[in-house]
Amino acid sequence: HNVQFDISHIRSVLNRNGYEEAQRINKDDTEKTYKIGYPQIDTCALAYLFLPTERQNLNALREYFEISTDRAHSADTDVEDCR
Repeated sequence: HNVQFDISHIRSVLNRNGYEEAQRINKDDTEKTYKIGYPQIDTCALAYLFLPTERQNLNALREYFEISTDRAHSADTDVEDCR
């Protein structure tokens, strides 16, 4: 949910640890590089496009789909609820 937010944090951690985003011209496999692959499916954007909800945050979507909020905001529950 809001995949770009998560990816920006992943990139930040990789960059702080000496990794650089791979470029098409990188040919040296010994460099510390990374590439974040595709596809990236953003459930927040999908909710905005297709659901008649006023808000698109995960708790609003849980309410819309009648999903329990008992363990909301734990990583494993958030991932499971986005499936």
